Amino acid sequence: RPPLQPEVSPPIYRDPPPPALDLFDLDEQFASERIQLAQLTNKCSDDDIEYYVRQAGEVLAINQHLGEKRSARHILEYIFKQVVKFKKLNPDNAAPQFQPAASDDTNLAYHLQANLIQGHQQQPTAAEPPITS
Repeated sequence: RPPLQPEVSPPIYRDPPPPALDLFDLDEQFASERIQLAQLTNKCSDDDIEYYVRQAGEVLAINQHLGEKRSARHILEYIFKQVVKFKKLNPDNAAPQFQPAASDDTNLAYHLQANLIQGHQQQPTAAEPPITS
């Protein structure tokens, strides 16, 4: 009888399954800031104000300026300071007009001021969901 030798073959690995893209919301990932804020506004009630402010801070990339302090109070304080800074740079303008800004913080202040003044005057377009309270 000949000696037995085990057969050795490389293991057969299965390919991983494809990602479940039907569970991944691409619209949410690629939506503009304005649409993301509108969706957040429609999702939240009056009782969710702290959550709303924290999420809006994330959408507007305010959190990257705050470090560890990311509470609703800190986000509102940052926005207030940016609006004050904008007002100091443009004291005579009732409605903001585009001017190239010196920094990202000034751009944010311009963006916030423009939305505060013009946000309630414009009707939403067909591509944007209406903002309701």
